[in-house]
Amino acid sequence: MGYIAKRRITTYKNGQKIVIERGESIPAGVELKNKKVLINRGYLEKTPGGPAEPVKKEAPKKKTRKPKTKAAEPVLIPVPPPEPIKEEVEEPEEPISEEEGLGLDASEAEEPKKKSKKGKKSKKRKK
Repeated sequence: MGYIAKRRITTYKNGQKIVIERGESIPAGVELKNKKVLINRGYLEKTPGGPAEPVKKEAPKKKTRKPKTKAAEPVLIPVPPPEPIKEEVEEPEEPISEEEGLGLDASEAEEPKKKSKKGKKSKKRKK
């Protein structure tokens, strides 16, 4: 009876490492002490008759990930050059008195109050 390896088996004989690939028969002169265990675990398979011819089975191909599609390259749209900015010339206006122009009393036509800056404290210098 012959044996065919269902999986890769590594054994050692006379200090040399022997690798039996999947589908290969066990070479002459190599004795496996635990054949029953290897058969039960699915490493070996018995073949009827004499030594079997090695049947090379191809391992199932691993599924490869599909490459992610790359984002399309941005299309550059030509932009016309900016037109020069025309400065508007302000005409000097005649000064109008506050009472006449705004229609307010002199007391109401005060300047807006300045905002106080909170949070900024000056540090005193040590002398």
